[in-house]
Amino acid sequence: MSRRRWIVLLGPPLLIAVAAVPVLSGRIPLRAGATPLLPPRLIAACLPAATSAPDGGPVAVPGAWWQTEPSLDAAGSLGGWTLRVGAPGVRDAALALPAASTVTGPIAGRVVVASEADTGETGSVVRIVDAIQGCATEIDLEGRIARRAVADPTGDGVLAHLLEPGSRRDLGVWRVGADGRIAERVLEPLPDALREAAGMDRVWATDLRLDATGRQLAVQSCNPDACVTRIADLVTGDLAVLAAEGQGSIVGFSDQQLVTWAACHGLPCPVLAWSFIDGSNRTLALDATGAALTADGRQVVVVRAGRGNDRELAAIDVRSGAARSLGPGGADAVPLSGGAGAVAGLEIAGAGVAIGNAGRVPVLLPLDGSAAVSTSPDREVLP
Repeated sequence: MSRRRWIVLLGPPLLIAVAAVPVLSGRIPLRAGATPLLPPRLIAACLPAATSAPDGGPVAVPGAWWQTEPSLDAAGSLGGWTLRVGAPGVRDAALALPAASTVTGPIAGRVVVASEADTGETGSVVRIVDAIQGCATEIDLEGRIARRAVADPTGDGVLAHLLEPGSRRDLGVWRVGADGRIAERVLEPLPDALREAAGMDRVWATDLRLDATGRQLAVQSCNPDACVTRIADLVTGDLAVLAAEGQGSIVGFSDQQLVTWAACHGLPCPVLAWSFIDGSNRTLALDATGAALTADGRQVVVVRAGRGNDRELAAIDVRSGAARSLGPGGADAVPLSGGAGAVAGLEIAGAGVAIGNAGRVPVLLPLDGSAAVSTSPDREVLP
């Protein structure tokens, strides 16, 4: 896995673009997100009902978004982040975050921030930010560190990967209520035998990803050279394990497959699809420098070299491997996969993918079949 991308896994990166990708041709019009003209309102505390899941479960809020901007001190060191959130038709809102923070979502308009305490303090603060209301519910986790958290698809709280302060011992993934009550453990810590079998001396970072239904939770444990992923069914408790050599960081879910980067030491890098059934993998793209799945999980949009080494976007059908070009262009956008190093996110639905532009609000790229340049799927496999 790329060392450059590994820095990203430890927290939001200093730069929004890990790899530059093209501005699309006229075949699929895509306007870069606007830069807000009005100053953002400050994110205040939510009323108790503001982040509650409605009857029947959370409802998607397409168009809800977030982005972070680094705040540097006088010496040029990272001092923290400014989080901005918003949604169509509402004024964006902002919140200052500590440097050691990770952000996920939006899920049902909820953006989840996990922040470690300052030096000398213990515990973490998890904030559930309502992108529409522009407010946050704050959860204090005294005696626990939350390295990453995602919105709980079954309630108003979060699913959080917890560590023990001091030793930073893995405590597993827990369901935490909006009131701060740690209710139940969803997944145990990574067993030593599984970690060792994956070739890792220790785990450096853990990512949490939900599928589109909110039923399956992928918990991926990585070091700079290897990853192992456990997929928990939150309804039945069934567990699938992907531990074969060659797995890199998660791109997203596609039905009973998990799409990931390969375990590369640089970009471009292959993109792989892993089967939950037998753990096998297929190569979807050989040389990608950016990748994200559509909301329905059927297509992965990658950045690859086009004719004359120009960069282009391509949409690849995960099931068949068939690819089609989405057009060449410049270098100011990147597909947003929602990975551990994301600096922006957009809630999408159906056959669309989120695109981020430096300093701008993320936008939707709909894949409606208007880009009809087709190519045969790659038949090569990793050595």
